[in-house]
Amino acid sequence: MCRYSATVFPQLRPFASELFSETRGLKRSIKKELGVGAKSAVFAWRAFLCLLTTRPRRLRRSLPQLLTLVTPTVKVNFDASLRGLGVRLFHLSGTTCGDCFSVTRVPLAVDRLNFARENNPAFQGAVELLAVTVALFVLIRLGFKDTSVHLEGDSTSALTWAATRCFRQGRSFHSACAQMLLSLNSGVSVSPVFSHLSVRDSVVANYDADLTSRGGDTGDMEVVDIENRYPEELLVSLNSDPWIVDVLDVCNREVQE
Repeated sequence: MCRYSATVFPQLRPFASELFSETRGLKRSIKKELGVGAKSAVFAWRAFLCLLTTRPRRLRRSLPQLLTLVTPTVKVNFDASLRGLGVRLFHLSGTTCGDCFSVTRVPLAVDRLNFARENNPAFQGAVELLAVTVALFVLIRLGFKDTSVHLEGDSTSALTWAATRCFRQGRSFHSACAQMLLSLNSGVSVSPVFSHLSVRDSVVANYDADLTSRGGDTGDMEVVDIENRYPEELLVSLNSDPWIVDVLDVCNREVQE
């Protein structure tokens, strides 16, 4: 199952991880009642097998498709804090990075999100992955389809989770499923090759990404907010795109009822 989800239909990888976490360390002869998450994973796999039979043209992949990697046409520069997400999108041609064509800043409301109010560092990796998911949604809203994106960020966990689809269960599962659906419906996926921004060697890029996620709130430093730093036509925010709130609600398990 893990090999199939990793190679043939990687969008199912989050569900394979859910099942693997249930059986990790158990002997084959042991009987165990599956949890709610694992039962949902079994349902998803069964549904996929039915769709594979009823919609073969859409879901089946030929051998050339398995061996060919889609060349990324967009670079996604992202960062996140427990108070906000920041995403910048650049045109990409080969290894040449073009102009920035979209900048997204999403504050995380402390009155709706427990981890933001409590400043819980255990959620840092999850919000970094959530920033990648928001970036994919923005790309699709801009009309992109059937392409790959190259990720650039300072979170090794989020880069690895998104690029290899080896997601940690729990806090990041809904974001992983959202990326699965986006890839299935639009063909927009994450390239397995990514760029890690070293804090020491990529100071400028890290500063710009961090500034975007914090919206100018960097402690005692006096900086220009992104609204005054980028042209208005490039900016994506909760005011211009209120649908982002729905994305946060779906992807994050910590939204208060």
